[in-house]
Amino acid sequence: MVVAYAIARDRGGRVLLVRRADDGNWELPGGRVEVGETMSAAVRREVFEEAGITIALTGVSGIYSDPEHIVVYPIEGARQQVAVCLHARVVQAGERARPDGDD
Repeated sequence: MVVAYAIARDRGGRVLLVRRADDGNWELPGGRVEVGETMSAAVRREVFEEAGITIALTGVSGIYSDPEHIVVYPIEGARQQVAVCLHARVVQAGERARPDGDD
């Protein structure tokens, strides 16, 4: 499963983090790349859904995968994630987040 995350910084250099609804942990905003969606579109969509913030992508941080990090979904079953982490800058902040029910 391919997922995309953003290291989004504001003008002050602060990094945007979002709090997970399921366990309360803080993490970079991001999520699954949907079928037919580009990596860049997916990460911009996810950041907007989770934080209500529009970003501009500025580079690639890295591609990460851990064979021991397995995510089990009720329908799809067990999946190993491949995460692409992208650098970004905040373009527009202040809108309310629109969680999709999974966030």
